[in-house]
Amino acid sequence: MTSQVASRLERNRPSEGFATDRNGTDMRLLTTDLVGQFIDKVPLTRVMSAVAEVSRYDRYQASLGLQSAAVFVAEAASAAGLQDVSIEHFPADARQQWWGFRAPRSWTPTSASLSIETVKGVVLKIDHARQPCSIATYSAATPSGGLTARLLQLRAAKDLGGDLARAVVLVDKAMFSTGLLAELAARNAAGVLTDAANSTQDPTGVHSAGRIELDLASPLFAFSLPPPDYRLACDAAPAEIKVVVDVDRSAGMPVVTGILPGTTDDREVWLVAHLCHPRPGANDNASGVAALLGVIAAESALRRDIPIRGDVAPVRFVWGPEFLGAVALLHQRVQRLGPVAIPSATINCDMVGGNQGTGGPFILERPPDSIPSLLAPLAEHCLAQAFALTAAHPGLWGAKAFQGFSDHALFADPNIACPAVQFCHRNDPYNHTGADSLDKISPVEMTRAVSAAGALARIMRRRDALYRADAVEIVRSWCERENAAALAVAIKHAHVEGGRWARGYLDHIVAREASLKSLLDPDLFMMDSALRPPLRAGSRGQPVTPSWSGPLNVRGMLNDLPKVAKTEIDAVLRANRDHHALFFQFASLMDGRRSRKEILEAASYAVGHPLDRDVAARLFDVFLSTKKAVEVRNTPESGSRISETF
Repeated sequence: MTSQVASRLERNRPSEGFATDRNGTDMRLLTTDLVGQFIDKVPLTRVMSAVAEVSRYDRYQASLGLQSAAVFVAEAASAAGLQDVSIEHFPADARQQWWGFRAPRSWTPTSASLSIETVKGVVLKIDHARQPCSIATYSAATPSGGLTARLLQLRAAKDLGGDLARAVVLVDKAMFSTGLLAELAARNAAGVLTDAANSTQDPTGVHSAGRIELDLASPLFAFSLPPPDYRLACDAAPAEIKVVVDVDRSAGMPVVTGILPGTTDDREVWLVAHLCHPRPGANDNASGVAALLGVIAAESALRRDIPIRGDVAPVRFVWGPEFLGAVALLHQRVQRLGPVAIPSATINCDMVGGNQGTGGPFILERPPDSIPSLLAPLAEHCLAQAFALTAAHPGLWGAKAFQGFSDHALFADPNIACPAVQFCHRNDPYNHTGADSLDKISPVEMTRAVSAAGALARIMRRRDALYRADAVEIVRSWCERENAAALAVAIKHAHVEGGRWARGYLDHIVAREASLKSLLDPDLFMMDSALRPPLRAGSRGQPVTPSWSGPLNVRGMLNDLPKVAKTEIDAVLRANRDHHALFFQFASLMDGRRSRKEILEAASYAVGHPLDRDVAARLFDVFLSTKKAVEVRNTPESGSRISETF
């Protein structure tokens, strides 16, 4: 079996089919020089100051803090050289606004505190002003002047039969769930204290609360407590608790955008960083916000030294609430301009500054394989060069298959079909906690993020052949590495289905490489080109056609499930975070040409391992049961559904 899978790659050697414009093997790539030029221009002090400034604000998706952060970003972007900077204001009324996406609900906690008192005196005080992430997002306000209530501990489901009216209930991590919160609301409880969030302890021993989010219209308030505080509260119960939660609902949803003009009217390249999250949110995602400001400053300085000549497309920068900000702006522009408003490539910066000493490596998340493009090989080249040129500082980086947990997922949708990559740091132990602070941010990682993203944006905006020879060499090397890795994967899974999965996986790798070679054809070359691999629609079953418009809203789809079905699917998703990523993989492959079986197989090849059949089937059925996709008898014409979508 090993020899069979090896021969499958041998028939399509990476050294063949790459026509080059240069002779010799020891060549200096222009793109390598470009990354170095960006490193020299990174205004690191300003970038780190921007991380600190953004971290000051509680940046809920439609809040006064987000508005203040947006004003700062707009002013900083203009000062750095971005043109036509504006703050677009969108509604925050919780209604469906942008294709399948609902607007957030305006919510700013102007005060949020609690005090637990026993006969021994006050045993615990929590104040959101001093303890970030302690108040749950979308908590209901207390009556004016606050609320004095009973503090009760819920030890088992049977305790729900007691008198909970106007009580504040302690609910531990094991019992905390959306269903339980709904039951507590139905029993007229006032609020909840819980240790359900992923709280953390920093090296100094200080515990920080983790983020919790309630439903948009929840009648409850909730406080997130780190384990030591939760134990104190449990030891005190039953007791008297005083709670004050004041909420302002005047803010809308701001999105900051601006442009670096090009010399053509071609489709824009987008750089995106979400601006939201409770404070401090330094890595998630003040780091990404500041990285984009660094790209603008570095590009402006570089342009003064080395003016851009030739055909280049404009670059648009976007800062807004995660998912909602980018989709609102995209929807607005598509409504005004049509499909030409869809970017040609997108670079998403989310959690790019994490210190590798306390977290994981720098990760580049690729676009889905369903839209082959040059973006992934070029992005990996830029990031590799950024690390090579800063090798005096230790650090690791790697590339991962598309998962879709941030804004780049919007562009991978078949209705949008824009290649998008994400720069990020996964496995940050302080993520979504009050300890995600400036001291966890690495200036070296910020330099790498700014230089790699800036160089990649400059490469992808070219509309001429300046970097074609570089692209040929980069893709050749990339394919060699990918083929070696693919062979190892195929050998590892050679026993599955008598070798059928391994053979199909290698065929997938060969087809992907052939697509990249096509993109490098001298007569067709354009840096932002993307292809869909040719398939025989419905060759092994009825093709599955998406019925949603615009990008898929996975959260909205899950909320459309009946209560029992949603509870079951939630359990599947909690068991393995990667299961959630399969929704985005399946969605990216639902282009009206592939059958159910072909989608499941292609998704397994994209993630690089066979899927659990039961899990994959249950997740796939969500699309059909919510009518987000349908299996059709008649094969539609292959190609983009843009004209139908918009």
